Amino acid sequence: MPAQTLAGKVVAIGGGAKNLGGLISLTLGADGARLAVHYNSEATAGAAEETVKAVKKSGGEAFAIEGDLRRVPEVVRLFDETQRRYGTVNIAINTVGKVLKSRSSKPAKPNTTRCSPSIRRQPISSFAKRQSASRTTATARSSRS
Repeated sequence: MPAQTLAGKVVAIGGGAKNLGGLISLTLGADGARLAVHYNSEATAGAAEETVKAVKKSGGEAFAIEGDLRRVPEVVRLFDETQRRYGTVNIAINTVGKVLKSRSSKPAKPNTTRCSPSIRRQPISSFAKRQSASRTTATARSSRS
């Protein structure tokens, strides 16, 4: 069985600028994957640029892209821009989420009032990511025929 590698594979990473997403970006970039490093807002733009710079320094290829992935058009734009730059999307990873913090030392208890907008949007965003990934993969397959 031939060795499997990520070299040359195209990966769109939602929340790929920092924390878990940043670690995934750095790891996959060092393995030769070509990355779309998503970040949500101007507040994380610096982290996204640092991640892209670190990926390039390790020999990988990456670009940063801003977007609110709770909005379907932004999800579509993430996949469209990745496909425009690299020709396809082989892998999609989502590390985007909302972290609830508590001021006490005890773990935060779920608060449905605070969570509910995020919870309501998450299925829509996940569906849009699946649809966009399916569309770009199908386009790539048909262009090889």
